Amino acid sequence: MNSKSVSRYTIIDCIDKVRIAGLIPIQIFAIFFLMASGSEGFAQNPSILTVSFQDGVNGYVGTRDSKLMSTKPTTNYGSRNRLTVDGDPDVSALLYWDITSIPVGSHIRSIDVTFNVSGKSSNDYEIYRMERAWVESETNWNEFASGQSWQVPGADGSVDRGSTVLGFIAAPVNGIYTIPLNASGIAMVQSWVDNPSSNHGIIILDYNNASDGMDLSSSEIKTAANRPKLTVTYSSFTEPAITVSSPNGGEQWEVGSTQTITWVSSDNPDNVDIEYSTDNGATWQAIAANTADDGSVAWLIPNTPSNEVIVRVSDIIGVPTD
Repeated sequence: MNSKSVSRYTIIDCIDKVRIAGLIPIQIFAIFFLMASGSEGFAQNPSILTVSFQDGVNGYVGTRDSKLMSTKPTTNYGSRNRLTVDGDPDVSALLYWDITSIPVGSHIRSIDVTFNVSGKSSNDYEIYRMERAWVESETNWNEFASGQSWQVPGADGSVDRGSTVLGFIAAPVNGIYTIPLNASGIAMVQSWVDNPSSNHGIIILDYNNASDGMDLSSSEIKTAANRPKLTVTYSSFTEPAITVSSPNGGEQWEVGSTQTITWVSSDNPDNVDIEYSTDNGATWQAIAANTADDGSVAWLIPNTPSNEVIVRVSDIIGVPTD
């Protein structure tokens, strides 16, 4: 009785992979042994997003603000529509924005704070990081919350606020002013994103050198456009992924047969390339180039059996890959 030799692709294994960095082979004999490739990935090109936080705009209600006034040390101003900063007598302004809608892991690129100045000043005032969890409806010159004193009245202690200037507000005429925060200010907001519980807002003051007070509209002012606004530009890294579901190990595909390669992708905006290697990834041949990322492609198994075959699916710029 005559016997006939049949060459096959035998899929040994398939290991998920999300970026080209290292490969795990797919082997093939005179029967074609396939193992999938695998690797750790690098983040895709980030999406650059800009969001603004201002009470009454797009449903946002996360601003808190008040002022601390040395001449009325037990009075709370959390419900007033005006903030004041001055150095004679000493007055400072506290502000906080809830930014927890920015995903943890985002990279902060720039920060702007915008105020409506309703009382101009010939003096500049500095912006500092707050270190205390002050309460808008309770804080005053002496206390950051009911029964809890500032280290130094007016939030002027080293555990009350930071000592690094994050930016300046100068307003020689009334109107809307946007102040970019410096690198330290960007780092502050980055820390808020990374650890939301560290966000205690900012304080504006100059107790030592200023003598001409400045008035700012608070979040309680009637006109929403005049309320304090924080604008954040950040990079959002959404990891795309491609996972090959077939082959996934153990299959035997005959040379000359037509088989279906299938995969699942997420957050991949591009078409894909499907390729195979018969030399453990040293060289690659196309199965389908720049094809739709629709999850499957038919493959006519070539007559090139090997014991070092890899099949991969990647977007058209090479990432992500599986």
